[in-house]
Amino acid sequence: MAPAKARVLVADDDALARSLVCAALADHGFATVEAEDGAQAVALFEAEGADIVLLDLQMPVLDGFAACAALRAMAGGREVPIVVITGASDTESIHRVYDTGATDYVTKPLNWALLGHRIEYILHSARTRAALIQSEENNRAMLEALPDRMLIVDGSGHVQRVFEPGHGAEVQHVDAPLETFLPYEGAMLAKGVVARVVSARQEERFEYTDNRTDAARHLEARVVPQGEALALLVVRDVTEKREAEERIRRLAYYDSLTGLPNRHYFSQYLGDVVDRSRFAGETQSLLLVGLDQFKRVNDTLGHQAGDHVLKVISSRLKGVVKALRGQGTFLDLARVAGDEFALLVSHANDLELGEAINAIEAAPLEPIDADGYQLAVTASIGVATTPDDGDDIAGLLQHAAQALSAAKGQGGGSHRRYADIPHSAGKEALQFDLALRQALYRDELELYLQPKVLLADGRVVGAECLLRWCHPTLGQVSPAVFIPLAEQSGLIAEIDRWVLSRAAELLGRWQSRGVPCVPVSVNVSGRVFGYGQLQTEVARVLEQYAIDPAMLQLEITETAIMADAGSTAEVLDQLKGLCVALAIDDFGTGYSSLAYLKQFPLDVVKIDREFVKDLEHDASDRALCRAIVSMAQSLNLGVVAEGIETVERRELLVAMGCEVGQGYLFAKPMQDEQFETLLARSGDTEPATLSPAPEPGAQPLQ
Repeated sequence: MAPAKARVLVADDDALARSLVCAALADHGFATVEAEDGAQAVALFEAEGADIVLLDLQMPVLDGFAACAALRAMAGGREVPIVVITGASDTESIHRVYDTGATDYVTKPLNWALLGHRIEYILHSARTRAALIQSEENNRAMLEALPDRMLIVDGSGHVQRVFEPGHGAEVQHVDAPLETFLPYEGAMLAKGVVARVVSARQEERFEYTDNRTDAARHLEARVVPQGEALALLVVRDVTEKREAEERIRRLAYYDSLTGLPNRHYFSQYLGDVVDRSRFAGETQSLLLVGLDQFKRVNDTLGHQAGDHVLKVISSRLKGVVKALRGQGTFLDLARVAGDEFALLVSHANDLELGEAINAIEAAPLEPIDADGYQLAVTASIGVATTPDDGDDIAGLLQHAAQALSAAKGQGGGSHRRYADIPHSAGKEALQFDLALRQALYRDELELYLQPKVLLADGRVVGAECLLRWCHPTLGQVSPAVFIPLAEQSGLIAEIDRWVLSRAAELLGRWQSRGVPCVPVSVNVSGRVFGYGQLQTEVARVLEQYAIDPAMLQLEITETAIMADAGSTAEVLDQLKGLCVALAIDDFGTGYSSLAYLKQFPLDVVKIDREFVKDLEHDASDRALCRAIVSMAQSLNLGVVAEGIETVERRELLVAMGCEVGQGYLFAKPMQDEQFETLLARSGDTEPATLSPAPEPGAQPLQ
């Protein structure tokens, strides 16, 4: 008989978000039940139960905090794992989540690919903890089934009567010192406690260890006043209880694969050390060690081989720590992520820190035998030192991570110190910013258009404007490089205005030449959208080039739309008043909320290429795309899929009901003259069409 699927109760008032979460979990093998608010979630749990509960914080009737508290108050809800879904990431909000009784939390936007794994891990941890607790309770029941040793003791520490386990109900009358029945250390401790209890007439407890046997036993003693001058001493063996508590503590604070402290423990420890060092004026250096291209090991040889590599590396790093400690350099080691380790180097000068870095860099270099293969592993190291690189835990971790990223960016197998990054990076950014500003006035920027086609027959029904920069010495500069820099410098607003004007100029030219027009979409940055001048710029170009507003479409990202929902609605309403079309870009990578799809006057939803590029192989992506198409159609919104590069992707999207798409299967982005030629070849009775290319990236057939 197949094992029953784990049951997940998902509570979220947003139907789309709830649907997407359930789709991702169902694809991972979970059974799901849905609740529209916290009150319904509590009622469903009481009626049907669940193995794990996912609660959105912001819900009507009963929000996530109140629902979590209500579940914990129920007999069946005390131990059930509760995971809170929150858009907040500040410390205060996270503390409140845990104070309410939540087991863990996940932040929006959700990582759909990892959500199922995260829930599976939390559920596994909860089951392991429950098993340990049950084991502890069983041991306790066995111990409590036997009478505890009980002694009546006077104020001077002499035992008057004793009741021993295994002697039936017989009470022995004796007159002997406590050392006769307890080990010497325990007897001395008991005498002091008994004297206080007899004097103050208040119960006390204490613990001691009995080392008289090969296996030390931990005992708990309770001292209760009896009459005027006596006390009852009840002794219980709590060895199994303490061992179970230690196992639970290790589960919470140590990595099960390597035995090293985990991120939770290391973060607490690091915070304490940094706080002490701040007042003592001492330096601490945090080294984040990341294995280079470790994902390739898992992908190629499997996770068992990857786990073996991690254990070998952790063993080597332990050896480095031991050797350096022997030389007087104090280090602490932890595993803080899948392929990342952290080392804290305390009170080291530059020479000692350099020696530690060199030793850590050398640790992985010796080949590792994994599953019959000899693997060459290298590591990158990011270094941040107090107080210059941060005097609190958050700053130190952030800056060490940035330094690690910079080291990996050099190709791996090296280290970078955070202190060395801002100078060179800042100069390069300034030079690049100047070059980009000059590009606007030197006619180095160029508008390309990528056709949007009906997936069923290849008819061209639109185009997306894409920006290209041809630098006189650097050549073609990737938008992935210059667009983020433009956003950081604020130059993106001027670039957006240039693109908008250029697109409107193209539409006006096509209209004047009698070229059959199709709608052209322009990407709008979050900075321009939130600034409040977008509607003015759109109205200006519509009037200046006398174009049909229906031919202009604005693509705005989820993040920009949700940055300020109140003002967003007003801006979008004003744009709709100009009769231009509005599309939400990169849908699925942000909040993916049905609420704002219904609230805002949108016309089109664009499915981000991240969910399309692996559509043939990833069932999660297929489930998400299917849900997005279904939701959009129910709201009478158009759907455009990005990144279509294979015939199989096109066929899958057509089967889902997606009508329009774009990608290299049909055409690469092309210069405006090429696109105009494509349009001009067609007439009113024969629209322009693009047939699928024989291979990704090939030129269109017609």
